[in-house]
Amino acid sequence: MDNKASSAELVAQLSEAEQKRQERIAKKLRQIRDPRSMVIAPKVRDVHFLATMLYTFDKAVNNMRLSVGLRVPLTSVITKRDDIAEFTKDITEYMRALGAGSYGNYYYMGGNQSVDPEQKQFLAKRHNTYVFIPSTTEGEHLANLIISLDSAFCEFKVKFPLSDLNKISEAMDHMKGLVKRCRDLVAEIASLTNTRFIEPKGLATYLGEEATQRGNGKTTKKEPQ
Repeated sequence: MDNKASSAELVAQLSEAEQKRQERIAKKLRQIRDPRSMVIAPKVRDVHFLATMLYTFDKAVNNMRLSVGLRVPLTSVITKRDDIAEFTKDITEYMRALGAGSYGNYYYMGGNQSVDPEQKQFLAKRHNTYVFIPSTTEGEHLANLIISLDSAFCEFKVKFPLSDLNKISEAMDHMKGLVKRCRDLVAEIASLTNTRFIEPKGLATYLGEEATQRGNGKTTKKEPQ
């Protein structure tokens, strides 16, 4: 009797999980109708973290833009603007160091107008892809860089010689550093604009940080005064 109950419970859990998966896919298929939408299909774990944080980045930057001179001092906005520019510049330089040349060569989904609608729909149906609709120029630019970074890093991993393992080790460490910088930048802008930010699950473990930051992540949302 217990075995039957356990089996029924397992089936119910699997059915619920499948229902949620189908709901997520349906939501993504609705989102790609927006001409601004971009589909991000990461092939490496590092880029999954970046893609997950992209949504809060875009929202926080938009809140910062709307709050400039009101709740957010102009000097703080200028500082964060420069931080964003420096971060995106470093991503571009990293891709060039990987041998990508111009990062534009890796825009396999860049330029919304040139994306094949059928390809967009195909990718949106996959459970491990993200549909992103940018609210800011900065968000759109970072999304394109993330897409390009994923392609550049995968290309590098496929082509690097086994005789030079130090190079791939350095590249992986640098990639991890970019993910950490993105986390810190998003957290700072979110805190500045009182935007809710929950770290992606597993990010602290990936970065080798304290166990207290594992689990469902942490939020930088300020508590009501």
